Amino acid sequence: MAAAGAVSLTPDGAAAVAVRVDAFGFGEVTLSSAAAASVTACGGDGSVSTTPVPPLERNLSGPPGDTPATRIVP
Repeated sequence: MAAAGAVSLTPDGAAAVAVRVDAFGFGEVTLSSAAAASVTACGGDGSVSTTPVPPLERNLSGPPGDTPATRIVP
């Protein structure tokens, strides 16, 4: 898949929320730890990839994304 041209987060039963990503492909969005959701990335080449949001680490000893348990990579 090419670099994501657009990324969105869709909580179950709610509308998709656009996720702004930086030049390195990193983005941040807040979601309740109890919510089920999926992340969709649309590549610049027209490809689309969707993946469910896995359960995240509840004990954050560092900033979000610092460990694999606090990251989501579609």
